[in-house]
Amino acid sequence: MPERRLWEFYSPIICRILGLSLTEKEMEKIFNRFDLNGNPSSLDLSRMHGQLVQMCTDSNPCSKYVDKILQKRFGLYRKKVNGLSPKDICEIIERGKRVNNVPLSALIWFAVRRKDEKIDEIEERVFAALHMREHEALRFYDALSETMPSGSPESVIEELKETLSLKKKLEVRTEKLERRIEGLKAEIENTMKEKSRIEIALGEKTKELKNLREENRRLKEDLEDLERGTVSEQIKVQKKEIESLKQKLKTAELLTRKLARQNQIYEAAGKKLRCPFCRRKDIEPEEGERNKQTLSFSLEGRKVAFVGGLDSLLPHYRQVVEDLGGVFYNHCGKISNGRGDLEILVGKVDAVFCPVNINSHHACLSVKRACKLRNKPCYFLRSSGLNAFKQALVGFARRGCLERAGEIRSLN
Repeated sequence: MPERRLWEFYSPIICRILGLSLTEKEMEKIFNRFDLNGNPSSLDLSRMHGQLVQMCTDSNPCSKYVDKILQKRFGLYRKKVNGLSPKDICEIIERGKRVNNVPLSALIWFAVRRKDEKIDEIEERVFAALHMREHEALRFYDALSETMPSGSPESVIEELKETLSLKKKLEVRTEKLERRIEGLKAEIENTMKEKSRIEIALGEKTKELKNLREENRRLKEDLEDLERGTVSEQIKVQKKEIESLKQKLKTAELLTRKLARQNQIYEAAGKKLRCPFCRRKDIEPEEGERNKQTLSFSLEGRKVAFVGGLDSLLPHYRQVVEDLGGVFYNHCGKISNGRGDLEILVGKVDAVFCPVNINSHHACLSVKRACKLRNKPCYFLRSSGLNAFKQALVGFARRGCLERAGEIRSLN
C-alpha cells in the first residue's frame, strides 16, 4: 500500500510527531546540518520547534532528511502494528491505550502514514484525541507542580527512583532484623528448655534430699533406741550405717548446691535473652561473672589432654585444668613419627582439646580419628589462647556435671 511522506501530513500532526520524537540535541543537529537561521543556540526551544515544523510542511532537503530519520526510528515497530488499519490505530489513540509497547508517536505515524480515502477524517480524529490528551497532560503537570516539594515535575522520576532505592534498602534491613530476631528467639527457646530441665533435676534432687533427711532422722531415733538397749553389736552396725548415710548426704547436698548455682546462671542468662533486640555483647557475662561460672563446675579428677599449644602457656594450661580438679596431659602435636603416641594418650584421657590455628591439618585429622575410634569427646579450638581453652574446658565440665546429676538416685 502506498505511503505518504512527512510533508503531506496535516501540519498539527507534524507538530505533534516532531515534538514527541525529537529531542533538543537532535533538533540542534538538524539546524546545524542545514544551516537554518544561522546559529541555533540563539533560538529558544519553542522557536526551533516551530521553525522545524514549518520546514517539514514542504518538500525540501530538510523535510526529506527528517522523514528518513522518522522512517528508520518507527520502522522498529512496524511488525507490532501489522494487521491494524489506520482506523483501528485511530481508535486505540482515542481510547488512550498502548499496543505491544508501541510509543504514542509511532502510533500517530502509522495512523496517518498510509494513503486512504478517509485520511482527512482520520487526521482530524487523531488531532482531536491528541488535543484532549494534551489537556490531560497539562492538568497532570500542574498537579505535579503543586505536589512536588521542589515544585519541578521533571524531578518526579528521580525522586521515584530514590524512593524505590530506599524501599529496597529497608526491605534488606527488615529481612536481616527478622533473621536476627528468629535467631534470638531460638536461643531463648533453647535456654528456657535447658532451664526447665535443670529445674526438674533440681526438684528431683530436692525430694531425694528430703527423703534422705527423713531416713537420717529415723536412723537417729533407732540409734537412740539401740543405745538404751544391751545389744552392742547392733549399735556398732547402726553407727556405721549412719556414717555412710551422712557421707552420702554430704555428697547429695554438694550436687544440689551445684545444680542450684547452675540454675541461677541460666535464670540470669534467660532474663537478658528475653529482649530480642539486645546485642550479643549485652547477653555475654562480664569477666567477673564468667570466672564465677567457671568455679561453679568441677572436672572431679577427669583426665584432659591438650594437643599442641604454645610452650610458654603450658604451665597456664596445666593450672587451669588443676584448678577445675582435673589431670592435665600434653602432646606436642607433631605426628611425623606416626600416631602411636597420640592414640595411646587418647586412650588414657577422658577428653581431648586441639587448637586448629597452631596444629597442622594432618595432626587435626589424626586427633579426630583417634577420638572417634575410642569414643572420646574431642574439642577443636579456634585459638590456642588460654581463654578459648578455659571456655571449652568449662563447657566439658558442665556437661559432665549434668550427665552425673542422676547419680544421686542410687544413694538410697
